[in-house]
Amino acid sequence: MSTADADEESDVRAALRTVTPLTTEGPNVQMNLFGYLVAAPILLLLLPLLPFIVAGWFVSKGLGVLRG
Repeated sequence: MSTADADEESDVRAALRTVTPLTTEGPNVQMNLFGYLVAAPILLLLLPLLPFIVAGWFVSKGLGVLRG
């Protein structure tokens, strides 16, 4: 690490002025689990709409082919 990097890091730490220590980034298992728990019911509710979504996709692709 060069002195320029060390100076920049100390400037950042001085500018933050926080009472809690800085945390390192890592996996956030609780938020991942919450996201999956929210996404699962949404997917189950949207499952009956899947045939209409697929049909709409085919129609849009077909119109795109006809337009050239």
